Amino acid sequence: MKIIFTWHAAVEPEYRKLFREMANKGHELLVICPKGWTEGGRLQRVDSLNKACSDPAHNLCAGESNGYRLITLSVIFQDRIKGFFYPEIYNLYKVFSKFKPDIVHIFEEPYSLACFEMVSFVRIASLSSKIVVQSFENMIINQRFPFSLFERFILNNTDLLITVPKEGESVWRNKGYSGTIRQIPVGLDENLFKKHVVSKAKALSEEKGNLTEGSFQNFDSLNKKGKVRIAYIGRLTMEKGISLLITAVSNLLKKPLDCELLIIGSGEKWILKDLAIELGVADNTIFLDAVPNHYLPLMYSKIDILVLPSLTTTGWKEQFGRVLIEAMACGVTVVGSSSGEIPEIIGDAGLIFEKGNISALSKILEKLILDSDLRKKLGMMGRERVLQNFTWGSIAERLCNVYKEIISYI
Repeated sequence: MKIIFTWHAAVEPEYRKLFREMANKGHELLVICPKGWTEGGRLQRVDSLNKACSDPAHNLCAGESNGYRLITLSVIFQDRIKGFFYPEIYNLYKVFSKFKPDIVHIFEEPYSLACFEMVSFVRIASLSSKIVVQSFENMIINQRFPFSLFERFILNNTDLLITVPKEGESVWRNKGYSGTIRQIPVGLDENLFKKHVVSKAKALSEEKGNLTEGSFQNFDSLNKKGKVRIAYIGRLTMEKGISLLITAVSNLLKKPLDCELLIIGSGEKWILKDLAIELGVADNTIFLDAVPNHYLPLMYSKIDILVLPSLTTTGWKEQFGRVLIEAMACGVTVVGSSSGEIPEIIGDAGLIFEKGNISALSKILEKLILDSDLRKKLGMMGRERVLQNFTWGSIAERLCNVYKEIISYI
């Protein structure tokens, strides 16, 4: 099977492992992504993979040694998921017309300009290709012009729609899509995301300065001193509910319970630091900047409980919660709010509290702090749940099966 896969987040090396798994199944795969994009709170560039590719359409750019070919292109409106697009129209036309894919899998929202661009190329340059569009959307949001026009065109020209969250199917049915819909999550590398024990010296030698100074300044403090460590990892924005977590930890420390809080990420850090000072928990709270994805398993190995306390707003609710599967794969006990997809991801391998309910979160954390056996049990269940449902190998297998559905491969 010949497949073109386009995804702005493919700038992240961890996500590109999906393509390696698909290539290992014998498929011919060509991947298109931006030269640079802010992913995981960090600007990432993959220009170097394209150095030998002055004419990507001619060379088909064998930029990686993992069995697939990668084309990196400049984009206009970088980091704007709805509005970015690839201006190298002639090169893209040649890619589609020369490669002649069986499947074009577009991992961009069905209302985005980039998705509209790619669907248009297929309809002009490769009419026999089947179009697969993948979406994280889990709320019905009416798009304004011109995005409403893009959405209508894409839904009318898509052979298969894949939703990451379970709620996605009802969203797109309500939007008028009548074709095939399948729900498939994203995954991870289970050989990377597992419990690690790594010294500071080794970590420093491996990273060679790639981490921020703030991360390494406090690295020694990550060596636990008998306290149960609760953590949040991700974007530092108000809808993520981090202020609730800080308040819940302040309640625990008043008991008193022997715990501390670790917050890793980029965003509205100053607001959260001020809150920690106001609630008197600053001495028990560690703030670190966002770190590279491949470094996260070491961070997860330094914590006992990972909390994703997301809220639901009028325009957003948790679409997946990748940190949950990462932590579970590392044997960490996970706690999540009832926002969006979180309960579906955790299943029975962690604990759920009603979104926005600080009292309920405090009670769950108190229970876990006092019961190390429960933490251990949930950690083991989490790892097993990831191995069964969220590895890149299993995701690749599911994708290939749905591709076969729409092209009638035997």
